[in-house]
Amino acid sequence: MKKIYYLFILFCNLGFAQEMKDVDKLTKDVCNSIINSREKDDSIKFQHAFYENFILFKEKFKLSELNDDLAQKIDIRLQKNCDWYQKYLSKLSGYYDKSDWKILDQKPEIKATANECKDFFKKHSKFYYFESEGDKTLVDVSNNFWTDKFTDGTYSKLSFKLKDCHFELQFLESNNEARSVFSSKGDIYYYDIINIENQVLTVIGYQKKSSKYYQFKLYSID
Repeated sequence: MKKIYYLFILFCNLGFAQEMKDVDKLTKDVCNSIINSREKDDSIKFQHAFYENFILFKEKFKLSELNDDLAQKIDIRLQKNCDWYQKYLSKLSGYYDKSDWKILDQKPEIKATANECKDFFKKHSKFYYFESEGDKTLVDVSNNFWTDKFTDGTYSKLSFKLKDCHFELQFLESNNEARSVFSSKGDIYYYDIINIENQVLTVIGYQKKSSKYYQFKLYSID
């Protein structure tokens, strides 16, 4: 999860709390405006799309301005709800140059077999992966749970369900600020294991309505 909030650069500070469903609607409206825009410059395209939709949002909820807490929520939910924004941030910050994450337009061919995937998770339960900004996150997979342990000492807990080379994670809880904004209890994320080589899984993650696939490496440490 990205740790800077791009919207902080654009707007200022007043106190306000907003329902996540309203934030989600705003982010989806912004994303649709971006997709339909003919503007070629990505920065201008984003700023225009955000301004025109936030004006309506601000009027509806009688906001005087955008505060830090709301800016953070919008930024994180944009990352979840808008594939274009994910790619834009990766170019803006160069995060994907610091890790093994890739954003793919098409689903790659699955080379791992069902037996290989099943046997791998029987033998291994301790892993790590690199966040898009380069931080190393530890993972424990046991008793049908997937637990992320982050560098700041926080965690996320999700249920884990494996079938052949596909697994699903259902979000349960987190005391990590960004993860708790990104996910709501019951959210399901889908993953396919593409390849297994030298104790390393190549994995793609996606959401059902997403048009992009997020590829990363999952490294075994046991």
